[in-house]
Amino acid sequence: RRLQGAVGNTFARLFGGTRSMADAAGVEQAATPAAPRRTFAEFTDPFLSGRDKKASPVELVRYTFEAFEAWSGDRGQVRTPDQTPQEFLRVAAPPQSPLHEEARRMVRLYSEVAYASANVSRETAATLRQLWHLMQSVR
Repeated sequence: RRLQGAVGNTFARLFGGTRSMADAAGVEQAATPAAPRRTFAEFTDPFLSGRDKKASPVELVRYTFEAFEAWSGDRGQVRTPDQTPQEFLRVAAPPQSPLHEEARRMVRLYSEVAYASANVSRETAATLRQLWHLMQSVR
């Protein structure tokens, strides 16, 4: 980053820029507002709504992971961009929490889908029903 900033500053000075490129990038980043975080209340349980029959198993896994992120965020555990799903699981649902095992199963499925392009059977995706039940009961 320092090398990139130094090169940017050199180009800015050579071509008449008064601000460093790093400063310009910082201003540009600050001007772009972050997307508002979704809350768990914005998600609908796909197993109660019938969406589980319409969506693909992969979509159910991804949707459930997004809902889990929102559920956790509502409790003050927001996933940072540099956290892997497994690292996030450790802070969002530690082993002593009531939904740890179900969340661990979901994170494993999500990792397979997101990083290994794995297919998930409808029966396997149906195991996410219990996690939804637990997230709704631990509000």
